[in-house]
Amino acid sequence: MKESLFEKVKNTVRIDEVMQHFGVVLDRALKARCPFHEERTPSFSVKKNENIFKCFGCDEGGDAIDFVAKIKGVEPLEAARLLADIYGISVESQPHHSGKTRGDKIRGQEQKSGCVVNSGAKRGIKDYILRCHAAVSQTDYYKSRGLTDDTLRRFYLGYDAEKRQVVIPYSSKLEYYQTRSVGDKKFFKPRTEDAGAEPLWGGEMLKTKGIVFVVESPICAMSVVQCGGAAIATCGTSGINKIATEIKSKKPNCIFVLSLDNDEAGRKAQQDLANALFEEGVKFTTYNIAGECKDANELLIHNPKALSEKVKAAGVAARREFSKLKKLFSAAELQKRELKSTRWIVHEILPEGLAILCAPSKYGKSWMMMQLCLAIATGRPFLERKTEQSDCAYYSLEDSLRRFKSRLNKQMNGASAPRGFMGAVECRTMANGLFEELTELLETYPDMGLIIIDTFQKIRGGVQKNESIYSADYREMGEIKAFADKHGICILLVHHLRKQSDDADIFNRISGSMAIMGASDTSWVMARKKRDDTNTTLSVTGREVEEVDLIITFDKASVRWELIGNADQEASRLARAEYENNAVIKTIKSLVEKNSQGWRGNCTDIKTKIYEETGVLYTKSVESIGKAINYYQDRLLADGILHTAQRNKFHLFVKKQSTLYGYMESED
Repeated sequence: MKESLFEKVKNTVRIDEVMQHFGVVLDRALKARCPFHEERTPSFSVKKNENIFKCFGCDEGGDAIDFVAKIKGVEPLEAARLLADIYGISVESQPHHSGKTRGDKIRGQEQKSGCVVNSGAKRGIKDYILRCHAAVSQTDYYKSRGLTDDTLRRFYLGYDAEKRQVVIPYSSKLEYYQTRSVGDKKFFKPRTEDAGAEPLWGGEMLKTKGIVFVVESPICAMSVVQCGGAAIATCGTSGINKIATEIKSKKPNCIFVLSLDNDEAGRKAQQDLANALFEEGVKFTTYNIAGECKDANELLIHNPKALSEKVKAAGVAARREFSKLKKLFSAAELQKRELKSTRWIVHEILPEGLAILCAPSKYGKSWMMMQLCLAIATGRPFLERKTEQSDCAYYSLEDSLRRFKSRLNKQMNGASAPRGFMGAVECRTMANGLFEELTELLETYPDMGLIIIDTFQKIRGGVQKNESIYSADYREMGEIKAFADKHGICILLVHHLRKQSDDADIFNRISGSMAIMGASDTSWVMARKKRDDTNTTLSVTGREVEEVDLIITFDKASVRWELIGNADQEASRLARAEYENNAVIKTIKSLVEKNSQGWRGNCTDIKTKIYEETGVLYTKSVESIGKAINYYQDRLLADGILHTAQRNKFHLFVKKQSTLYGYMESED
């Protein structure tokens, strides 16, 4: 019985030598990093006594034929033929395992495609390529083009010494090739009746989902691959129609980088190919990876590192152009961009975006919202701050039409309401078409700048299955914010405060989870120390606003909120009033005014004088008078009265006049 090809190869070749031939470097323990998957610690090992390999990382294993079939991406029979050619093992006609000869399979495929090819000639093509690959060391052409030994092995590059031609296969199937004469640089391709129609060089790359470079020559394509890319070659500018046809039929999911030669013919062909890909809706971009050189291979010869950097940069640029990460931006590019300035609905306290107003019930929130809408619709100030005039809509969802009309008429005081002010006492919920309703509102009133929803609770969709309260709050607030941002308007939600007080941070009293405030662009909170206080503090904070506390009061006559000042101003005013109304201070000022040389006495004397000068019976202790003098002596000095503590607990108060150098006694 004749020994089969598989048996001949297995009995002849040594697995460790095969590894070395295909670039796998084994250590003394016959271990290496696996060539089939990325790893840091070697998990690939060889058993010389059994002539097999095994990777404990990816579970690949087998004999030398299995290894070559895997690393070359070919069938085991082709791997056996390749090893036979490398080791000089005679190859006789071998039966195909399926019961059909290899020629029967090829004929069937070629007849199906409508092209009749001499199967024997095609088999001879493969044998020719393998023989030339075995003789590749007889030429230095490839090395002069900058190609490495790994590239020579990967692409089965060969040399026909008799004809002095380099042999370049089109794929790992070894069914088609072209030759180039080392002497006159003429090209040769096999006859169509022998090899079939010329395929696309590197056509298997159309199956990838990554970046694929399109270049003119196979040498340029291999140069790109050697530098870390994937490439197909047009094999001349005339090949762009073939590529366009292949892409149209196979509909690949990769991104093409067009990098044809830097000459007039290459630029024209690249533009024609770009037009064809554009019409097919294919993802592509253009990138000059050759720099100042004619093509990629020329740059590889002169500067391999530069080509590697160009290939990497082109891949990055292509991925960015078609990336789904459109929300990412470059900080450096952002600095150069001209961005639209913040749109202020109310200057410095209410920008576009999502805002909330929170207050306890019966605090006058609805009156404030009505007042805000009227100010926006007319372009008049709100709490003494400028507004941007625009249309506005007030969804007062806890009102009836009668109450809405009554509130409106009271604030208008007999005047007609502005045309840009819209109102409603009902609307859809977030789970039942709210955003469709608001979209229709904006399409009907394109000048809309402010939408108020009073209250937020009325439009909420509720917690979904397996959703926490925080997640529900953040999701719903996020959806409303996204709508406001998309349309460049302000949506102001009226919400409630918890009853529990929080002296540390008033915003901690907002009802619900912290997501309510966290998702908002701007937050307003109304609060009082006591419910019956005349003044209310409106605390404002947000992403675009400076934190401020405004002291406001509700004028019942005009049913409008009025600004008193900010918290610091109000605190200063109250402190001054307390100082001016203090009975001890009033008495001291009166005594100094009556005595031009000043007045001297102890706290008991001052207590007696309080009644004489002010008519007020002072019921506090004598010690409280001394404390008041010490507490207010700086304010007294600012008012021109110098206080000096003397012995025996006496106090001297003298009227002084300020100068650039200090104080001098008054001439009065």
